[in-house]
Amino acid sequence: MTSSDVELTSLVHIQMEPKHEEQLLQATGHNDVLLPTQHAVIYNGHLPISFDKPEISAVGSNTRRMIKKSMRLTINSETYQLKKIVLKSSVLDPSMIKERLSGATMRSVGVPASRSAYAMVFINGKSRGLYVMLEDDHEEYLSSRFPVAGGPRCGPSWVCSPTNNEGVRSLLHIIRNTTQIPQWIEKVPAAFDLKMYSRTLVAEIVTSNWDGFWNRNNFVTYQDPVTKVFHTFRTDLDLSFGFSYGRDTNFTAITAESWADKAIPFSQIYKVEEWTAYFNQCLQDTLKLWFYPGGPVEAYAKVLHQTALPAVLQDDYFALDSGWSRQDMALSLETFPAHTNAPGILPFIAMRHQILKK
Repeated sequence: MTSSDVELTSLVHIQMEPKHEEQLLQATGHNDVLLPTQHAVIYNGHLPISFDKPEISAVGSNTRRMIKKSMRLTINSETYQLKKIVLKSSVLDPSMIKERLSGATMRSVGVPASRSAYAMVFINGKSRGLYVMLEDDHEEYLSSRFPVAGGPRCGPSWVCSPTNNEGVRSLLHIIRNTTQIPQWIEKVPAAFDLKMYSRTLVAEIVTSNWDGFWNRNNFVTYQDPVTKVFHTFRTDLDLSFGFSYGRDTNFTAITAESWADKAIPFSQIYKVEEWTAYFNQCLQDTLKLWFYPGGPVEAYAKVLHQTALPAVLQDDYFALDSGWSRQDMALSLETFPAHTNAPGILPFIAMRHQILKK
């Protein structure tokens, strides 16, 4: 591997009043309190981009209680298309690459995934460590991924914005209450993008990205306001590559059929032979073209590892929350700590490929 195989790590400098910095870093609740900043600068190695008085908030669920907070910058400017940038601490990932590697796998099957980069974050001149910088998956993201913007966006609990969406109720009624195969074939494709769902499910399955369809969490369903068809895609991709996060389940070993059967409310896909055939073809194509030992997914994993490792060595916050050591990160391509129930990135790829291929 040469220096040309290593990505640049961005620098993010945020300047804010000390009282607001303290409020941000002590946040533990689930309210996204927006705090003022004086300015922020993102330098990607080529060009510094300055933002005047963006707002910042702590985000996430478990990570809100941790020392190294995940954050969201909200940019109050008409100059930039992207209005929100997520700075994800990735404290649950000793490799620091699973979010980005999973996102690349989503893109390899042609479904939406946030663009990402590594960033060293500084607040008032003090380093807060290495972060994964991501596009936020709301308004501007949707308008750049779908032909028509402005439709309802629904979370995994089927709460939509705007609310009281008749289309969602109709879709859920079809999915949950239709029992005859001819009715499924007639009604579901007119309301739901089965091909996008199938490809997203394939990417979730090959990476064992369990905190999504499997766990009824971290997916977004968007309705095209013209066609009224719903499209679903995944978010928050770091609980993957066999990582159990305290669960007894061996996510590396689960078959595609067992995984799809648990992906409620869409597990009925196996009721229709044509849809199952499309899903299986997508899965085998992914295992042949992207996700195989020595393949593109391994090459990209090595690039991400080589990029993140020097930054982790400078991250004084890396070991504070989850107890990972820098040695854990250095070895993570080959092995993860035993309590994670995960074999390491490269062994996982080989094992998962063997289990899923036909």
